[in-house]
Amino acid sequence: MDGAVFLEQVKGEYPDVVRILLTGYSDLDSTIAAINKGKIFSYIAKPWDNDDLKQTLHQALHVKLLGKESRRLEPLTQRQNEELKSFK
Repeated sequence: MDGAVFLEQVKGEYPDVVRILLTGYSDLDSTIAAINKGKIFSYIAKPWDNDDLKQTLHQALHVKLLGKESRRLEPLTQRQNEELKSFK
């Protein structure tokens, strides 16, 4: 199983997981397949820079938390919109 297939399976089974491709393999077709099939958040090439890796992980966590907050606020927003409509 190559990385693209693995990431695609992870996406199918755990769609909320943020997927990051870390690779030393520089084949452009394989990288594009991983991006398209696995819907990755980011791509990091080996050898990586530790600061870039930390920043990518920080951004991935931030995006994950924003999505969670958005899902939490959506029902509240819908309820408030319905209440506003009733004031017409």
